[in-house]
Amino acid sequence: MNASPTGGANGRKAPKGTSPKRRARGEGSLFQRDDGRWVARVRIDGHRREFHGRTQADALALLKAATRAVEESRPIPSTRLTLGAYLQAWVASLPSSNLKPATVDYYDRYVRTHVPVSY
Repeated sequence: MNASPTGGANGRKAPKGTSPKRRARGEGSLFQRDDGRWVARVRIDGHRREFHGRTQADALALLKAATRAVEESRPIPSTRLTLGAYLQAWVASLPSSNLKPATVDYYDRYVRTHVPVSY
């Protein structure tokens, strides 16, 4: 289906006095991917950041949280699990396994000493 010069995919113009909904400059963009997930994209400090959600509301909520954090001079909330956080959770789950307590203590010391939480 070809888009017509009038702007609509079906060849009709938008009713007079209305215009396509656009986000204001600096508010970012919101769109749906081919797989059905929603993406909110915004440029922060010269870097493009993307936030993904299953629904449009999820993606929009993440976008608003990020812009609010920037306005309040806070770091942008991240949903990524870092290696340090993963290893700390893994070590915490070890006492219920069949490992010797000395082995669990060694793993715990190693993770605390060599892997920062932020990494």
